[in-house]
Amino acid sequence: MGPTDPLTRWIARLREAGPPCGTGLSPTGAAEAWNAALDALDPAVLAELGERPGRPWRRVAIVAARGAFTAPIEWCAAFLAAGSSVGLKCPAGDETGRHLVGLSDDLPFEQIERPAVREADLAVAMGANETVARIAADRQGTTLCFGHRFSAAWITGTPLEPDPLLPQGWSVDPFAALAADLALYDTRGCLSPALVLTPRPPEEIARALAPWMAAAQARWPRGEVSPATHADIRARRALARATTGLVVDGDGWSIFGLLPQHVLPVALPRVAIVHQADLSALAPWAPHWSTLGVDAPHHGVPPTVRVCRIGRMQRPPLTRLHDGVDWLAATRQA
Repeated sequence: MGPTDPLTRWIARLREAGPPCGTGLSPTGAAEAWNAALDALDPAVLAELGERPGRPWRRVAIVAARGAFTAPIEWCAAFLAAGSSVGLKCPAGDETGRHLVGLSDDLPFEQIERPAVREADLAVAMGANETVARIAADRQGTTLCFGHRFSAAWITGTPLEPDPLLPQGWSVDPFAALAADLALYDTRGCLSPALVLTPRPPEEIARALAPWMAAAQARWPRGEVSPATHADIRARRALARATTGLVVDGDGWSIFGLLPQHVLPVALPRVAIVHQADLSALAPWAPHWSTLGVDAPHHGVPPTVRVCRIGRMQRPPLTRLHDGVDWLAATRQA
């Protein structure tokens, strides 16, 4: 793709315009998430999609979920690069679709509603398990379903190599990188670390992580938190106090220590839930496990789980398996 390519121009417009309003994140948090999503749009990978064997899908419908508001960007870019016409359906009240389509005047890209999802040649459905199942049942054509997933981090305290994708000073210390993963999108979305597993005492992890959680809050303040989510945080805090006694609260962030039997893979905004446990604690939820962020090699991870270094959990490359699916291959028909 060159500078005059319509897709390249679209990406440049998105970067210049910045994120849409109403993301629920703070302005600096939304900007960090927006730029991270655009940085992942590797021009070489996108250019190669149009040269792959097979035919592009004629009409593709992408149904986005609530959570990480930038999630549809890579899907739209990939299918547009592959030569498809793309329709995007976002949740009610989500401004992302209007923002993305409004800056794409010379691309076959539009906002759509349910009838167009039903009629598309291919649909990509993201959201709750019940939602994606309902979309698939309502269609005759092919549907790629991506339901509820969660992610986890494995941390030992092993120093990391410098990472150019992270802000300077945040990539070598694994606790800084973990705090950056927890801060990005306010721990929303299936790639955010819903829990932290470690072989070390949780108190040690909390001592090392707390200063970086505070630094992340200073750099990217936490956005809106609903009353229901505040109640969930209070419930998890009460459980930590009653069991391990490990509760560290700061301005806009918390660290709770919980026992392995209390593993619950549900993310809370800017809350690090630390368990002294190995990966076997996640076995009951293995089919819903998306990503594992690590600071040291770890074995025994299911093959469908994406493994990456801590700090890149919510900064995935285009070339990867998405929940075990070669999603770039799916942009072309056999």
